[in-house]
Amino acid sequence: MHISLACWRVVERSLRLYAPGTKPAPAAQETRKMPVHSIPFASQRRRLIRGLIATPALALLPGLRSAFAATPAYPSRPIRLIVPFPAAGSADILSRVLANALQPVLGQSLIIDNRAGGGGALGINLVAKAEPNGYTVGVTSLGPQVLLPAIGRKLPYDAAADLVHIGFMGGMPLAIIGNNDLPVQSLPELVKLAKSRPGRLSIGSSGIPGQLAIEQFKRIAGVDLLHVPYKGDAPLATDLMGSQVDLAMITVTSIIPYVNTKSFRILATTGASRSPQMPNVPTVAEQGNPGFEAELWYAMTAPAGTPREAVDTLSAALAKVLAEPEVRRQFGAQGMSIRTLDAAATTRFIAAERKKWGDVITSSGIKFEE
Repeated sequence: MHISLACWRVVERSLRLYAPGTKPAPAAQETRKMPVHSIPFASQRRRLIRGLIATPALALLPGLRSAFAATPAYPSRPIRLIVPFPAAGSADILSRVLANALQPVLGQSLIIDNRAGGGGALGINLVAKAEPNGYTVGVTSLGPQVLLPAIGRKLPYDAAADLVHIGFMGGMPLAIIGNNDLPVQSLPELVKLAKSRPGRLSIGSSGIPGQLAIEQFKRIAGVDLLHVPYKGDAPLATDLMGSQVDLAMITVTSIIPYVNTKSFRILATTGASRSPQMPNVPTVAEQGNPGFEAELWYAMTAPAGTPREAVDTLSAALAKVLAEPEVRRQFGAQGMSIRTLDAAATTRFIAAERKKWGDVITSSGIKFEE
């Protein structure tokens, strides 16, 4: 409810009429002859205001107060969390773990909305185009955020400009493994062998991340390996164990079932730190290749223009739940190494990833099909 403009004007004119030093218009001077015992000005003003308070106009003041009532604290309703990958996959499982953990922290539920397609581009586009009010956020990753733009894929969103990042979730390393016929027991031995047989050792991978990790390894280790593309990690693992291919760059989670079978040799993992599922396996960087890092990471993101209050609230809540032992255990079961980065640090990390993989693509000269 609101007080009408006309009502306010009546009040304003009335107060001016009785203000000290105000002279009435000439006509009023002739007709208003105040007796000597007239009521003092202060009393007149008090009576006027009392009368106005009793009028319907000022009875509407509660409506004015409600118009300026404080905005409810964020979040005041459920939040939609878009996951751009299929249900039951790693991204979906991790998102549901976070949604359950965040609910008591935020006081509101996060509703998972799986929107798979285009390597994650479909879901990320929905996030980018959503109303930037803090009630639609998404899970982004290396593919739709960095690799698809880097390889020149035509996208309906600008990965660098249309999103604001909330926080980092974690990274899933790959593993470099060799078949049992290969005469090496460690990564330094592999590098030595590869340099003695340039272009003769074969290494398989499935998907763009694996291929780019191979190119990065070739460049940083100074070796020439023959890349063999596969359509999935399962057939790649089968061929490796059958010695149809010498090496594989493969996700850690794909080989967990085979670790204790000694069907192949795990030479290194590619993360910034050792994999929680393979703590005894050193990283590529630890074995004479400083700076090497290749992970399939996930982060939480939102449409550009999302209020800073919402971003900061979600970022703090995300950091809090990622420190919980149960969340860390469930992430570790999916091969994820948790790394807590706030909004600003996540933005810097993604910018660095964009440059790193862009440089790898440019220097290798590899082309990808649309």
